[in-house]
Amino acid sequence: MQRGLPIRRSLHVRMPVEQPKNTAANTLRIFGSLTVLSIGVGATLATVLGFFGSLWWAFDTLSGYRVQFFVLLVVVAAGFRIGFGIATGALFLAAAVANAVIVAPLFLGAADPAAADAGVLRIASVPVEEAGQEEAMAWIVESEVDIAFLLDTDDTWSSASPPAGSGYRTAGQVLVGRQTGITVVSKAGIEITIEDARGSGAHPLIRATTHIGDRDMVIYSVFLPAPGSSAEANQRNDVLTEFADRVARETVPVSVIGGLGASSWSHAFGILTSDTDLVDSSPGNGYQASSPSGFWIGFRVPHHHLLHTSALTTLDRHIDTELGQGMRILQATLAEAGG
Repeated sequence: MQRGLPIRRSLHVRMPVEQPKNTAANTLRIFGSLTVLSIGVGATLATVLGFFGSLWWAFDTLSGYRVQFFVLLVVVAAGFRIGFGIATGALFLAAAVANAVIVAPLFLGAADPAAADAGVLRIASVPVEEAGQEEAMAWIVESEVDIAFLLDTDDTWSSASPPAGSGYRTAGQVLVGRQTGITVVSKAGIEITIEDARGSGAHPLIRATTHIGDRDMVIYSVFLPAPGSSAEANQRNDVLTEFADRVARETVPVSVIGGLGASSWSHAFGILTSDTDLVDSSPGNGYQASSPSGFWIGFRVPHHHLLHTSALTTLDRHIDTELGQGMRILQATLAEAGG
């Protein structure tokens, strides 16, 4: 037996076996992150462009989706922070906050108080279909509004009237020479005079003179569709400019009601409020989006509006059912403002 020779032993070190990468899972993760990133970037860009509505009508249209952008950006920011841990989510959250600041007055604002023993007037703006006369008249009688402006009534409405004995009458119409128009229905005891103010382009613009309490007042009504081109946007803005000029010349309390084809956050809406005493009635009344009516309110846009001068205040304002034109009815109660 030989001694002194070391015995060599093989040392086998077990190296960790690298597991094959889950290519499908990684691909799905990358695709998901890029999708969320694209949505966030798009909503952020749209949020910013909405502030530049004076440059292009499409940017102005984006301003009507502040609520939708807010919700979308909050979800995207949370998704990035939780799912991917990327600080980019902070940018999306900042854009969400910008939208929230703009929308907040709808929930935090408040109307001026009414005067003691103030006179009140219940009015409604009612978009209708071509063949919805009976349904529209039935709604007016049931809702017991004082004055209703039926929007987009064509020549087939020339003989439309409330049911006999209902206590309502057709106070006036603007139909001549137009495919569309406005029909005004009021309670029989309310004095109201309708003037065909024509308006710019083919859109009817009417001026109604009536009373609220012991005071004379004027109500303007119009129905402007949301524009789909620069030409249509310019035509809408011309009507709104004429509105503003007329309101500025009035010496009595004024209210404006109808579809303006723009949200209250748009440059177009500012045409009415920048050089007049008109104020928006929506602050303090929540998010009252009117169109498209068939969608859940979170997907709708507030294109239906009520404004008034400071001599008036809004006691109640809400969106009702839909009778036509893909837009819900706007119903409100006006009163003389206190102070």
